[in-house]
Amino acid sequence: MKRIIQILLILSVLCLGILPVSANAPVKTEEFIIEPCWKEVFQFNHWFDITSSGRADIQSELVAYDVDLIEVEVELQQFKNGSWVTIKTWKGSDSAPICVVVGKWYVPKKYGYRMVSTGRVYIGGKMVEEVNYTSRSLWYE
Repeated sequence: MKRIIQILLILSVLCLGILPVSANAPVKTEEFIIEPCWKEVFQFNHWFDITSSGRADIQSELVAYDVDLIEVEVELQQFKNGSWVTIKTWKGSDSAPICVVVGKWYVPKKYGYRMVSTGRVYIGGKMVEEVNYTSRSLWYE
């Protein structure tokens, strides 16, 4: 008899726990837009890969419209002895609206690699904004 009462109590608790709940208040949704907090830079795009033959292919481009000068500096870094070391640097500058830096470099096996890119925009000879990007790490075996 105690066993039947225990089973009934368990079943009633389970059934009561699944009751639907309704709310009469209207659901208010807000639209959230996630975007970088840049003032002058419109886009900062990157591409990084290592081919099967060990060539690191890098591209970084910065788009900014109402500026006088755009600079982009890209570093290819190697993870060696527990830290990141820059092994090659490319630099480019151009007037608005776009500056593109492309680099290719053959890398040795058994290390991790990443690209680090820095973009700067200038108005009237004064730097008004700097943006940075660090890629994912790639291991070349």
